[in-house]
Amino acid sequence: MTLGERLGWLGRAQEARSFKIAATALIVLAAAGLMIAFVFGGPAAERFGGSLSDEELSGMTEAQKVEARSDLERINRSIERLLEAKGDTTLAAVTIGVSSVLLAGAVWMGLGLTYLAVLLGAGAVVLPLLAFESTRDWARLLGGVFALSLSFVTLMRGANLLLSGPWAVTGIARNVLVEASRQRVSLVFFVLLVFGLAALPGMLDDRTALRYRVQSFLQFGTGGSFWIIAVLVVLFSVSTVATEQRGKVIWQTMTKPVSAWSYVLGKWLGVSVLALVLLSVSGTGVFLFTEYLRGLPALNETGPFQSKSGVGVTEDRRVLESQVLAARVAVDNEPLNMASRDPEYFRGMVDQYIAEIKRSNPNFDDRSEAQRREVLDSLNRDVELQYRVIPAAPPGSGIIGSQTYRFAGLSAPRDQGRPVTFRYRIDSGSNRPDLTYKLTFMFRGFPPISRDVVLGQFHVMDLPPTVIDAEGNLTVTVYNGGFVNETIPMANPSDVSFPKGGLEVSYSRGGYRMNFVRVMVVLWVKLVFLAIIGICAATFLSFSVASLVAFGVFLSAESSGYLAKSLETYDDMDHEGNVVWAKWVAVRIAEGVTWLFQVYADLRPTQRLVDGILLSWGHVAFGLVVLAAASGVIYWIAGSIFKRRELAMYSGQ
Repeated sequence: MTLGERLGWLGRAQEARSFKIAATALIVLAAAGLMIAFVFGGPAAERFGGSLSDEELSGMTEAQKVEARSDLERINRSIERLLEAKGDTTLAAVTIGVSSVLLAGAVWMGLGLTYLAVLLGAGAVVLPLLAFESTRDWARLLGGVFALSLSFVTLMRGANLLLSGPWAVTGIARNVLVEASRQRVSLVFFVLLVFGLAALPGMLDDRTALRYRVQSFLQFGTGGSFWIIAVLVVLFSVSTVATEQRGKVIWQTMTKPVSAWSYVLGKWLGVSVLALVLLSVSGTGVFLFTEYLRGLPALNETGPFQSKSGVGVTEDRRVLESQVLAARVAVDNEPLNMASRDPEYFRGMVDQYIAEIKRSNPNFDDRSEAQRREVLDSLNRDVELQYRVIPAAPPGSGIIGSQTYRFAGLSAPRDQGRPVTFRYRIDSGSNRPDLTYKLTFMFRGFPPISRDVVLGQFHVMDLPPTVIDAEGNLTVTVYNGGFVNETIPMANPSDVSFPKGGLEVSYSRGGYRMNFVRVMVVLWVKLVFLAIIGICAATFLSFSVASLVAFGVFLSAESSGYLAKSLETYDDMDHEGNVVWAKWVAVRIAEGVTWLFQVYADLRPTQRLVDGILLSWGHVAFGLVVLAAASGVIYWIAGSIFKRRELAMYSGQ
C-alpha cells in the first residue's frame, strides 16, 4: 500500500461514525480520570487560627473583649477564604474541559487522526525545548502559539458548520468567515493576536510582586486582545461590503432572491461570529494563564500560599486575592458639598469670588445665569481639590493637620458581617520613591492606626464591619503625621493630597471568574456594535472614507470616559472670568461625545477586571439593552441606505 493510499484510508477512518463515537468516549474517560486525579491529589485548604493575647485584651471591658474577639473571628474567616484558593482546581477543570471540547469537536468534524498527528508533532518540538533552561521560554512561546492556533482553527470550522443552514442570512455569514480566512489583513491581525498573547507571559518580571504581574497580564492580555480584534472588526466589516461593491461581486448576490435587509444582517452576523471566535480564543488563553499565575509563589512566600512565617497570608497574596482577583463593590468618599453643609458660608465665598473677578474684569456680568453657573462650577472644583489636601502643620505649632472623609452606602457589609477594605494613596511633591510619610487614621470605635506610607502607591487595610454606623456610613479622620508615645505630635514636612479615586472603601461580592465571564460578554457586545458601524458606513462610502468614519466612532467611544474625567477640571474661562470661546466650543463638543457614548464608557469592562471591581449583571443588562438598541437603529439605517442603492448602475469608481 502506497503512502497516498494509507493517508486516504486514515482519512476515511476518521470520518467513520464508529471511530467518532469511540474517540469521544476515550476523550471523556481521559478527562474524567485527569479531573479525579487533580481533585483528590491536589493540596487541601489550610485552617488559620489567629487569637488575641491577654496583653492585647488588658484594659478592655467584657463587652469590648467580646467585640474584639468577634472582629478577629470575622477577619480569620476572611483569611481562610483566601487560603481556600490553595486547593482550588478551577485551572485544571477549565483546561481539561476546554481541551476535551476542542478535541471532541475536531473528532466530529472528521479531523480526529489529523489533530492527533499534529499534537504528536508539536509535542516532539516543544517537549525537548522544555528540558533545557535556556530554551524553556521558546518552548512556552511555541506551545502557546500552537494551542491558540489550533483552538482558532477548530472554532472556525465549528462556526462554519453552525452557519451551514439553507437560509440566505447564514449563507452570507458563512461566506464572510471564508473571506476572513483568505484575506491577508485578517491573517496579519491573527498573527499579532496569537504571538502577542503567547509572548506576553514571558515579558513579566518574576522579581515584581505577584499582584502587579497579574494586573499587568490582565491589562495587556484583555485590553490588548480587545483592541487588536476591534481594529480587525472595523477594517473587515468595512472591507466585506465596500470591496464587494467595488469589485461588482455584489451583483451576483443581489440578483438572487436576497433582500437588502438579509444582506446587511448576514454580513453583520458573519463579522460578529468572527469576533466571537477570536475573543473566545484570546479570553480562554488569558483566563488560563491568569489562573496559572495565581498558583505561583507571591512575595515572601516559600511556595504558593505558604508564607515564610508559616502563619496566615502575606501582604502580596492578600491584596491579590482580595483586591485584584475579586469582584468588589467600591465606594468613593462623598464630595464636600459646601452649599448644603454651610449655605451662608458658601454664599459668602461665592460673593467674594465674584467680587474678585469684577475687580479684575469690570465687564463681568454677575446677573448672567451662564456666567454665574461657570463661577459656581469653578468654585466647586477648587473646594473639592482643596478638600483632598491635608496641610502640614506649621513648625513648632504642636498640632497635626487633619481632614475627615465619609463613605456612604455601606449597609450591606455591616448587616452581613463582612469585613471591608480601606484603600488609599497619597501624593506629595514629586512623590520621591525614597521617602515615606506617616499617616494616622481614626475610625469609629477603633484606636488610632499609624502607618508608614510610600508616596504615589496604593495601600490597603482590612477593617471589621463594626466601623460602619447604623446608617451605613464609614467616617475616617486622616492626620498628616503621627504621634510619639501617643502624646507628642510628629507632623510630615509637607502637605499631602489624595488624588481623585485615591480614597476608597470596598467589600467583596464574589469571585473574579464570573466577573471575567461578564467582561467577555460586554467586550463581545462592543465588537458587535463596532461591526454594524463599519457595515453601515460601507453601504454608502468608499473603503477609505468608511474606515475613517468607523475608526472615528470607535476612538470617540473608547476615549469618552477620559474626556468626562478631563472635563471635571477643564475650565473654559480665563483668570479674569471671561469665556474663551475656543475652549467653550471644545467643551461643548467633548460634552456631546461623552453624552453620546456615556453608557459605552461607563461599562469599563477591562478596567473593572484589572482593578477587581464588580461588573454586575445589572450593569451588563443595562449596557446590553442600550448597545443593542443603538445597534438596531444603525442596522435599520444601513438596510434603508442599501435598499435605495442603485447597485446595477454602480461603476466601481
